[in-house]
Amino acid sequence: MDKREQDILTQLEEKTKNIEVPDGLQPDAVDKMLTAHNRKDRRWRPARIAGLAAACLVLAAGVTAAVIWNSSGTSRIQTGQESASGGDKIASAKDYDQIYSYIENYNKQQKKKKRYMECWKAKK
Repeated sequence: MDKREQDILTQLEEKTKNIEVPDGLQPDAVDKMLTAHNRKDRRWRPARIAGLAAACLVLAAGVTAAVIWNSSGTSRIQTGQESASGGDKIASAKDYDQIYSYIENYNKQQKKKKRYMECWKAKK
């Protein structure tokens, strides 16, 4: 340390010589306080359980609403030849051209939906 830092330290020591540490801040008291805090019973109170249950229900309802809202209108993809519906059956394609037409039609439907949503938002 240089001289300036040493001077500051000596001034601090001189000014703090007469200050007594309160009993609550003594090392023994701090240890007792920490052990008492760590020993506290961490029980699940009914209010906490009810709050967590309500939060879970709100989250589940939000996810359900989002899934329903996002899936409306996209469960059926129209193509030039056939339609692949999102029912019990799994659609299979005859060749890559049919797959390509499915993808093209899906992209067209998404663009229409996007334009509709942008128009709807602009009206608000």
